[in-house]
Amino acid sequence: MKNILRHRAALVAIVLVLGAMSAAAQSDIDVTRVEPRFYPRIEVPLRIEIDGAIERMPDPARLIVKENGRIVQASIFCPEPDVVSASVAIGLERSLDNNFGLAKQAAKDFLAQMRFTDKGDNASYWAFATFIDQVVDMVRDSARLYREIDDTDVASFPFNGTPLFETLTRAIDDAANNGTEPARAVVFCTDGRNNTSNHSTNDQDVIGRAAAQGVQVYIIGVAASGGNAALMQSMAEATGGFYIDYRDTAGYARIYENITAQPPSTYWCTLSYESPLCPNGSSRQIEILYVTEAGDTLDASVSYTAPLLPAELDTLRTLAAPQAADFNAGDTIYFTFGAEVLSDLAVSELQFAVEHPGLRSIPEAWLLPGFESWGIDFLPGQDQSFVTLTPPDGTVIPSGVEKIARFRLVATEDGSSIQTVRLISDETGCLYHQEGPPASNVRIDLDTVLTQRGGIAEMPLNIDGNALFEGVSDLLITLVVPSSLSLAGLSPLPPTWYTETLSEVPQGNRNEIRLHVKGEPLDDELSPVAVRLAVAQDAAYFLPADLEAVGANPNSPQLLSASAPGLVVIQDSCRNDFNYMVTGLAVSEPSPQPIGSVATFSVRSPAPVVVTVSVHDALGDICIPGREYEIPAGQSNIVLDCSHLRRGSYFVRFSSGKDVRSRKVLVVR
Repeated sequence: MKNILRHRAALVAIVLVLGAMSAAAQSDIDVTRVEPRFYPRIEVPLRIEIDGAIERMPDPARLIVKENGRIVQASIFCPEPDVVSASVAIGLERSLDNNFGLAKQAAKDFLAQMRFTDKGDNASYWAFATFIDQVVDMVRDSARLYREIDDTDVASFPFNGTPLFETLTRAIDDAANNGTEPARAVVFCTDGRNNTSNHSTNDQDVIGRAAAQGVQVYIIGVAASGGNAALMQSMAEATGGFYIDYRDTAGYARIYENITAQPPSTYWCTLSYESPLCPNGSSRQIEILYVTEAGDTLDASVSYTAPLLPAELDTLRTLAAPQAADFNAGDTIYFTFGAEVLSDLAVSELQFAVEHPGLRSIPEAWLLPGFESWGIDFLPGQDQSFVTLTPPDGTVIPSGVEKIARFRLVATEDGSSIQTVRLISDETGCLYHQEGPPASNVRIDLDTVLTQRGGIAEMPLNIDGNALFEGVSDLLITLVVPSSLSLAGLSPLPPTWYTETLSEVPQGNRNEIRLHVKGEPLDDELSPVAVRLAVAQDAAYFLPADLEAVGANPNSPQLLSASAPGLVVIQDSCRNDFNYMVTGLAVSEPSPQPIGSVATFSVRSPAPVVVTVSVHDALGDICIPGREYEIPAGQSNIVLDCSHLRRGSYFVRFSSGKDVRSRKVLVVR
């Protein structure tokens, strides 16, 4: 009778009691994590509970999902519940007199719900009156259980006591310790009376034992009085079970379904939707609302971090200058920032944070040419400033480098600083932000100027301020000229500019003119300043001018990459000297000199030759590619079109085999 079979099934202890379940449980949405691995598809495991019961088929029409405040179209999938096998301890009260037959039938009606063969359930059988008997240990043999229940007799006086609570605690231990299946319970058929003086166990002991062992208690009431039924109901519900009356024919299946239901903690639906936002690595907030049939709104929220996928974003590279600065307290530094894009980029509102340790920003910022129609909101501060740019609707930044805005920084102490720019937010959320230094390709070019002996020559310092990202605001140079040229002052400076230093230092047969001028940044291709040179009466025809110690904006890492020399030409020096070699190639000086658009050279060779002619700038870079001319024996002219050359100094190269000749050409207009 006590054959114990250990097999995976559900553990149930059955005791017959009359009652009906009534639970007042809460309703909510349970969500703890987000799965963004398949971005933009977002999956959110969730569980909806209404009045304590899992909503296994939520209505998608009652679901509202938002990501960062935007409503998204979401779907929800809920799997079929897992099938859980059970181990049940069935209890039958024998001291029921004329109602005992009803109790036996109730026990068998519940037993009929169990699935011993296809699911592997198992059960034990307890019968109790004055004495407590475990008639059958845990087995899968349903025929034996039916047979033992049929063979059980009603208890007669004086052996008709009812140790209900003690039997329940023992059955709970049996289900917990001997049951082999995930779901474990006791089901007792009883009238709910605990009538014995042999045991002190009470209903609270039953509840505590069930909680400690993780076992549910179900009561099938057989002729139970009102007070006993209420006690059985509260006790069963406290363990996760419930109470039914034996006449509730549907209740037997409900007990079994509740025992074998998938635990709520393991049942999850999956909510999914396509994120409307770009994969920019930002933190997102998901809000989930569900409207119940009763009209209540359940809500839950969860956050996640979107993946960062630069290949799917538009790259915006912020450029700023100066990136680093050495300063003394009180110095003013002009800070310029802009952007570089690889292809035309549609933009909306952009917010930047600029870090500038040791520097305080002046509460004024201005937009640079080409961006005057944008809105700018500037929040200055010590060590940090914030800039919000609002372009007109439909604005597109063209590919390339653009300078956008500028503001001033004042040093609050001596020191050095490294400036950085961060993109805090963009309205589209589809930008991939990078930061880098602006490209450096800036030079100062001197010019070729015509004058007369005893006159004044103005030598302009040609600087492309637009090529220097932060513009030209601080120009420090040393101009070296022959001693026959001397400093005669400066041309008028641009507005807001002033002279810091201007001096002339004789150095033997040459003069060094040292110049330092400053002012608000200039961004145009211009000559911000010209040095006036007095020409001596005995000056030579050609007076070279060179730059040394060239610098612009000392705090900028963009040093000037090169400079072209200048030339002062005396107007009566236009000549056509002919350099002739008895053998080999001979080439004259250009005519005229300086030239406007066309230069003519006389070329002589003792034998027919092919001459390749090319034009180079002062750095040796090719300005006019080589072209071949067939020269007969004797003298011929070569006419060279220089109309597309900027004014300045160039070298024309004539080559024929190993014979190479170079002639300097001065272009003025």
